[in-house]
Amino acid sequence: MSLSLSSAEKIASYAIRGPEPSPASLAVEHSQAVHRINLINAWAPAIGPGTRVLELGCGQGTCTQALAEAVSSPDHPASSGHITAVDPGAPDYGAPFTLAQAQSHLSAGPLGPLLTFHRADPVDFLAANPDAQWDVAVLAHCVWYFRSPDTLRQTLTALRGRVARVCLAEWALHATEPAAVAHVLAALARATFEAHRVDSTENIQMPASPRAIKDVVGQAGWKVESEGTVVPGAELSDGFWETGTVVDEEFAEEVEKEVKEERVKAALTSARDATIAAADSVGGARKTTQVQFEMHCPTLLATFTTLMATALGAPATASHALTARDGPCDASSETCRPVLQANACFAAFIRTGTKEQVLQCVNHQDAALAEEQLCACYGCAETTVQDWATSNLECAAPA
Repeated sequence: MSLSLSSAEKIASYAIRGPEPSPASLAVEHSQAVHRINLINAWAPAIGPGTRVLELGCGQGTCTQALAEAVSSPDHPASSGHITAVDPGAPDYGAPFTLAQAQSHLSAGPLGPLLTFHRADPVDFLAANPDAQWDVAVLAHCVWYFRSPDTLRQTLTALRGRVARVCLAEWALHATEPAAVAHVLAALARATFEAHRVDSTENIQMPASPRAIKDVVGQAGWKVESEGTVVPGAELSDGFWETGTVVDEEFAEEVEKEVKEERVKAALTSARDATIAAADSVGGARKTTQVQFEMHCPTLLATFTTLMATALGAPATASHALTARDGPCDASSETCRPVLQANACFAAFIRTGTKEQVLQCVNHQDAALAEEQLCACYGCAETTVQDWATSNLECAAPA
């Protein structure tokens, strides 16, 4: 029994949200739900009403909520399945909501009776519950988080005799379109860097290819029953998030600081350069996904306002700040124009990582950061923030 794509909005609504989620953030949630529905349907008929699922690497529960919807039986609640969701992540990991907050929200909501979260290493969890069995184990976009192929091998080996089937999904290290090339390069660059760090906490640890995963599956005593490719929608943010961490100047600074071997350092520098080139070829890092540029993260907004105020030579707390209000404002007014200009410059800051570029741009001193070029690279970020400001915020006049 397939899970209808029409249920994506309902599934997305289960996730934790702020008091006034932006349209763009809601679109991201919807695209994540659609992708998980497509995965569950690709695994059919393994998961349906009544299925008992062990989900390993559940994170904040993005796939958990889709799985819970799939195993539910609204007409016969007693016949519904159950999701046992396991993740070793720290409770305070994640932003703007932590792992603990997101999982607690799902547990307290309508899906609560259908799921149970556990903070534990997957192998340790299975060892601590030797008599527990499930119909299916799900590993959805978590394999890259494993420290090594041996960790994955141990996990799959521990699942033998505990589940009848394992359903696994991971990025394929294959770009189905030009905009995805940067994501592939960024994943390889990030994993190479993390392999040379003593204490690594980044998400990407082992970007295993489909072939490598199948090798480990065989070594763990499993047989591949079927495989296929699910191409995600352009709205999914994963490509941008993971590409952005490599394109960011902080990546280069960390490599310079932490990598001592010159050959490794040179290879990582080239890997970053290749990632930047791939992103630039499709219009910049933001174009590695089709998510619009938005300013809803408080930390980002605070940084944006501070940079803008510094550039204008005014106190950071008193310049052209964005302040909440009950109704919409006229984002085309004179008081809003400095905000929109500073946003375009902040978009450039994200790409270049240099504060000097921001200061020059805000003061209209750098012709290379013309509006037309910024639009080409960032999909007219100014328009997006103008729409956002009009709907949610007021552009306050300078003090």
